[in-house]
Amino acid sequence: MRSAALRVVSLTGSGRVAEAEKQVNALANASPRDLVAIVERLAPFVESGDRHKRVPYVELQLKAAELLLKHRDKLAKAEQETLDRRLGWVYLANGQTALAVERLSMLTGDAPKNVSLQREIAHLLEKHDDRECQSLARQCWRRVETATKPGSPEWLIARLGVIECNSKLGQHDVARKLFENTRAIHQDLGGSETKARYMAADQELKRRAEAAR
Repeated sequence: MRSAALRVVSLTGSGRVAEAEKQVNALANASPRDLVAIVERLAPFVESGDRHKRVPYVELQLKAAELLLKHRDKLAKAEQETLDRRLGWVYLANGQTALAVERLSMLTGDAPKNVSLQREIAHLLEKHDDRECQSLARQCWRRVETATKPGSPEWLIARLGVIECNSKLGQHDVARKLFENTRAIHQDLGGSETKARYMAADQELKRRAEAAR
């Protein structure tokens, strides 16, 4: 872990945010890879469930990531992926949904067969009710479907994700048809745990369809 990243995190954690920001600004042109380390090191704090505590980390990660965007073409492919992933997270944490979807759409579009990435981004986006988030989450789940064996646990979870996203997007008939077809072909629905999730989704489909009438 680069020492600059550790200093920035330490300063932020002790409430010395202005000093931390000066460190970030100083690295903007001198050391882009230190900025990569800072963006990555701040990620656990940005993704924390404690909204109040994560605010200074969100602001600082956003600052570092947006400075780093100016040097994106100079970064290795893995570093570019890290940047895009973290920008997506921090934009969501900062309420900038459209920017988050734009960045994450680029990331997932560049690696449509990367199942773990598609799954990660789908899980991230499906928590947000915004239509753009749900649309991209559905697209990611569909890619996981395509890349996994029909009826396998991974496939069934992806299919469930597609069903739930359709329901949240108001496409209740599509969601219901997918649900019924899946249950008819794969009657055990992957075992007790996955089946329980499908049954919960069934109830939620009914609730949403009723509310839409």
